Amino acid sequence: MIPSLLPFKKHPYLYYIVDVLLLGGTIPFILLFPKEYIYWNIPGVAGYTVGLFITFALNGCMLAGTEDRSLTRISVEGVLFGLAGGGIPWLFHLVLNRALLINIYDVMNISCLFQFILLGAIQFLITFRSAQYYHLKKTLCEGMTVGLISIMLVLTVLPFSMDFFRTYFRAYSFLSEPCVFVSANDTYAVMFATSGPGTATLTLTIAGEETEYHEMVNGTLRFDRQIHRIDVPKDELERGSYTLSSRQTMDCTGTVYRMGKTITSRAYSFRPYQGNGDLSFLCVSDNQGAATPTQRAVENARNNYNYDFVMLLGDQSEAYNKREEDFISSMLTVAGIASHGEIPVYYTVGNHEYRGMLSGELFSEMPTPSETGEFYYTFTMGDAYFTVLNFTNEDPDDDERYGGVARFSEYKEKEYQWLQERFATKEYEQYRYNVMISHIPVINEDSEEAEEYLCKEIIDLLEENNVQYVVSGHSHVEPQEFTVEERAFRNLHAGSYYKQKMAFRNSIVYLKEGEYGFIVYDSEE
Repeated sequence: MIPSLLPFKKHPYLYYIVDVLLLGGTIPFILLFPKEYIYWNIPGVAGYTVGLFITFALNGCMLAGTEDRSLTRISVEGVLFGLAGGGIPWLFHLVLNRALLINIYDVMNISCLFQFILLGAIQFLITFRSAQYYHLKKTLCEGMTVGLISIMLVLTVLPFSMDFFRTYFRAYSFLSEPCVFVSANDTYAVMFATSGPGTATLTLTIAGEETEYHEMVNGTLRFDRQIHRIDVPKDELERGSYTLSSRQTMDCTGTVYRMGKTITSRAYSFRPYQGNGDLSFLCVSDNQGAATPTQRAVENARNNYNYDFVMLLGDQSEAYNKREEDFISSMLTVAGIASHGEIPVYYTVGNHEYRGMLSGELFSEMPTPSETGEFYYTFTMGDAYFTVLNFTNEDPDDDERYGGVARFSEYKEKEYQWLQERFATKEYEQYRYNVMISHIPVINEDSEEAEEYLCKEIIDLLEENNVQYVVSGHSHVEPQEFTVEERAFRNLHAGSYYKQKMAFRNSIVYLKEGEYGFIVYDSEE
């Protein structure tokens, strides 16, 4: 008997206790590693890779220890298993994502699947070998084996079965309160989400008279959407109260549509700006998929402050690949909590909105006040004139990550021409406050102008046309203002997530008595 294994030989049940502890330590590393991987948190990725190596190596040592092998042989086999378990994510990333161009989320799921298969195989062999080697009761070994394999199967199947359970076992319900986005052509776009596909109807009540607005296409109510949008004339929505209803679509794959239950919301009353010229607005920027702390933060803000509209400053998700996680929870639900369907919501895109398979759908579905459908536009409220810009991305067109599809420089030139035309009207001179909104800031933390991704001509235009205040996200710093001697305007960096996406902090901007300022709101208040 090898001396290092004598404790297990004398107390065989101790072997199983150690094995179960190792199993319990390995599973979290497999499940939590993808979260760090998708956000490219390098320290976190490195830590979890080391954790995977160590835990799989120890599992391999436990397997090798079920036979009469030398300590050197046990160590070598342990290292090989460690390399296998810890190397699977990187092997699959290189082969599936880089070589075969498979979506990174699918690569993560497949990687987890194979790690669980490897871990399950190790546990299967450990259980049966140890029954012979340590002479444990057969029924006990069989029971533990069935239990371990069941755990492995559940953990392996669970990531792939969530959509099935969401579709067939979750009660049909609203996933967000309404968000009233300001759209073009004197309309509001009322958006909300449901737990599955269905119809969408808005019932507007003015002086006791009801009018229905539907989400329609080609003579039918749309029945295939989970994210809904209903356009309503501004002067109508501002004069009454409204409710939302949706009828669930159960099946439409055959020749007969099968519809489910109908759900109806509470009544909402939209409140347009009614101030004396001064105003304030809540910013939501760079939560990048940290849905829970962001929802908690905007709820804190809504309960403690009054503001006139909500400004989504971009990077609402890390990448847009999953509707519920990336589109609904991180954007629509957040905007619904912040506005309760009662005040306007505006939106500008960030650089992360260009990432993911749903990014194109995002641009086509999200409302914008621009009559051309662009995400650069102007609007006014109270005594303030707002110019919202879309600097597209700080990356060059030839960045290999975009596979040759980027035309950012061409888009910026088009935007610059538009901005020249807008400023030439001098419309902003009629207002006390001249504010610019953008995701990417004009002035950086190190007090340098962002000329590498924003042409200097645009910065000069802001100065020439007396822009006084710029509100931005992107920088992931504590909410604070930056200035440079050469420029008269100030640039507020509104805030972002922190504590590795476990908390969220951002700004409420106020324009009051000719002054600019901000209040910080937080998920940890």
